[in-house]
Formats: sequence, C-alpha cells, structure tokens
Amino acid sequence: GRYYFEGRAAVQSYERAITALRRAVGLYETHRSRPWNDTEEALPSEGMTVQAAAGDAMYLLGYAALYGLGTPSENPTEAMTWFRRASMLDHYGATTAMGDMYTYGLTSDPSGNEAIRAYERAAKGNQVDALLSLAGFHRDRGNAAQAQGYAEEARTHREQAWKYLAHGAEQGSAEALQGLAAASFFGWGTDPNRDT
Repeated sequence: GRYYFEGRAAVQSYERAITALRRAVGLYETHRSRPWNDTEEALPSEGMTVQAAAGDAMYLLGYAALYGLGTPSENPTEAMTWFRRASMLDHYGATTAMGDMYTYGLTSDPSGNEAIRAYERAAKGNQVDALLSLAGFHRDRGNAAQAQGYAEEARTHREQAWKYLAHGAEQGSAEALQGLAAASFFGWGTDPNRDT
C-alpha cells in the first residue's frame, strides 16, 4: 500500500493504496490473536513488526481520509478514527496528527488539552514533529519558555537522527541515504538546528 501511496510502485494510485492498506489492517486484525503472538515478528522486507506495519497502514488511511486522497471527499472524522487506531499501536506520527487535528479545529471537539496530551505522548516516542508542534503550540499561546524547551529538545533529536543516517549511509544503507536526502531537502543537512 505504501508503494502505491508514495508513487514507488509502477503507478501512483491512491485507490490501489487504500485497497492494499485496508487489506493489511484486516490481515493484522484477523491474525493478531494467534497464540504465538506473531504481531511481534519482523517483516523481512520492511524490517518492522506486523503491529508497526498495521499502525503505519492505519496512519496512511487517516492521511488519505483527511486530504481526500483516493476517496470521494475529505473526511476528518474518519481520519481521526484511523489516527486514533494507529496511535493505539504506538504510531507516533499518527499521534502527532491527532494533536494537529485538535489544534487546528478539525475535530468535532477541538481541545487544546487534547492537543497537548497527543503531542506529549508522541514526543515520548522521540517524534521530532511532535516536539516542534508542542513548541509552536506554546509559542502561539505566549508560553515562550516552554516553547524554547521543546524546540531545543527537537533540535537534539534532529541532530541524533542526522548522525544515525550519516553512519548508515557510510555503511551502504540505501534507506539511510534516502533519509539523508530528505533531511537535506528540509534543511537538516545544511543546518541541523533549523526550525522548519
């Protein structure tokens, strides 16, 4: 599903991505109760657990629903449902997305407290975007000291990520090299302290 979603398949197709992602979630839900708990087994092609892959699929389904990709229209309610389910599987990107939806009033019950709770949960998973969102949230509400603290923490994690990616690229990892390219695109390579 991710390959269709990101255009890494022969053709980018949100409709095909949604079908494949829903199938992945269905397979996870069907097999997660097996007695040998295969949800913790690594998937050889992706290097992630089945549970993590299901969380990633749920996150992408939420993203598609939020922006109306491969669906008839944008559906923030469905997006929040998918993000919440992915968050329960410790997908911190989805947890950050929940915080964003609360912050920007894209839910039926916008709440600053819920936004902070979601961002803080994601930040515990070292989600740089969550740290930056927390910094922005506090900055916009006049809490400069808290905003600065979260921005500093985000910079620290970003610098660590850059070091790990550089080391992986030196070892020949294509994924690390791709990560470095993306980090450079967003300005991390030229200035890892940049707030973007």
